[in-house]
Amino acid sequence: MIKFDQITKIYRGGTVAVKKLNLEVKAGQLIVLVGPSGCGKTTTLKMVNRLIEPSSGNIYIHNQRIQSFDVVELRRNIGYVIQTIGLLPHLTVAANIALVPQLKGWSRKKSQARVDELLTMVGLDPAVYAGRYPAQLSGGQQQRIGVLRALAADPELILMDEPFGALDPITREQLQLELKRLQEQLKKTIIFVTHDMGEAMLLADRIVIMKEGVVIQDATPEEIVRYPANDFVASFIGRGARPQSVDELNVSDVMNTNPVTIGTDRGLGEALLRMQQRRVDSLLVVKEGVLQGIVRARDLYPYLMRDEMISVAEVMTLAPVIVQEEATLSLVAEKLADGRINLVAVVDGNNRLQGVVTRASLVGVLVNSYGNGQAGEKHSLLQAVGGGK
Repeated sequence: MIKFDQITKIYRGGTVAVKKLNLEVKAGQLIVLVGPSGCGKTTTLKMVNRLIEPSSGNIYIHNQRIQSFDVVELRRNIGYVIQTIGLLPHLTVAANIALVPQLKGWSRKKSQARVDELLTMVGLDPAVYAGRYPAQLSGGQQQRIGVLRALAADPELILMDEPFGALDPITREQLQLELKRLQEQLKKTIIFVTHDMGEAMLLADRIVIMKEGVVIQDATPEEIVRYPANDFVASFIGRGARPQSVDELNVSDVMNTNPVTIGTDRGLGEALLRMQQRRVDSLLVVKEGVLQGIVRARDLYPYLMRDEMISVAEVMTLAPVIVQEEATLSLVAEKLADGRINLVAVVDGNNRLQGVVTRASLVGVLVNSYGNGQAGEKHSLLQAVGGGK
């Protein structure tokens, strides 16, 4: 549906924002442009609806150069969602959504029916929300209306420029899932810009990773995870730059160097609160940095109804497995494969706590070795994380 042919954009002063970009987007695909700030992703997006004109090259929609379209009609036929939403504050929700349909000459009745349809689609009762003004909505509701406005005239193509970037994490996740659901239902062609690789992985049919105006990799999420094009891509998606053999790794390569600890003189109530805050069910007990033992939530229950003050030192037990930093990862994985053990404490030669290895710590190793033919070496890791037998 869309084709970028040797697109280059050079700003005044000689800054090259996009360099000889070749890219095709098929109808019904959701393509995510992702990369660090200044990589050219937003410039690429804005050249589609001619908010920015390319310095050279051509962009085609249905094999027709976009320069051949009337620019006003081009933009009215492309949905556009931005981070700042851009709702008109003096218009109601219904009027904001119906803005483009009315500019295109839709009847009042048809526009109203479309507004009601779209509000219902995202779970907003038209009887409640259609007459409200943007200031009467939450940030998440405003962004929903921004998305609905882009959908209102039923365009084939929608451009989304960091649409959820300004929202709190919970609202952002809700809207990501809602967009994914809508896309499965409507099958629009969407070009989506973000700097968040997690968002890209969740939403995209294809991910286009950019750096310094150049496409570094264009592939499905699964292909990018399994076969990152280079160290930059591997680092950007959170993988190690060079897949290592498990036999090359030791505990210090994967341990969490900031384990949740508590002092021997602290009380049980404080211990429980710390577990709740850090979402763990056990704490490593230390005294002046030296490992003393471990205290688990289940060990505290018999003491909670007592009136006397009880310290952590009185109920702790010895850590079941302690290793030094030089221990091999395979050894630790074998220990964690025992379902009764959920962590391995790591100490130095003076028994000072250096870190901890948990089953979650091993997931990163599995990710880095995924697709790299280390099946035999992964066996003990898979057992440790509950994926093997």
